[in-house]
Amino acid sequence: MGHRRASLAVVALLAAAVALGCTEKPETAVREPSGATAVTLTTEDGLALQARHWPADGERLAIYLHEYRSDQSAWWPYTRQVRSPGLSALTVDLRGHGESEGLPDDIEGMLADVRATLAFAREQGYRQVMLVGAGMGAALAISAAVDHPEVTVVGFSAP
Repeated sequence: MGHRRASLAVVALLAAAVALGCTEKPETAVREPSGATAVTLTTEDGLALQARHWPADGERLAIYLHEYRSDQSAWWPYTRQVRSPGLSALTVDLRGHGESEGLPDDIEGMLADVRATLAFAREQGYRQVMLVGAGMGAALAISAAVDHPEVTVVGFSAP
């Protein structure tokens, strides 16, 4: 009987976690990041993604991918911290999130979003690219890295 109670408790905790994860997050004012350049990326299926780029002298770029129902501003406090010399940063609103076009549940399309960030990195001349993700962004980073072995996935938090 104790095993059944433990199982019910686990089910109840999982249901509560799912319910909390599906609630709308309250709007909070996030200050526009200093030192960033607004960039519009275009995906292979023609959607416009809004991004911010913090260029630094060097050939390394960290691309930050946000969680589901979040946006790029969640990463801005980290981009304000002192980074390694020569490490540039890019945050992006994935499709259907923040200021970007598209549907927020188009997970397959979000892989095209990551490819658009990698194309931007190549166009800018970055030789070393790191994908940093949280939640959904971490899952996308891992999936994208399978097709792009030259990319490093670091600092992720998988769902």
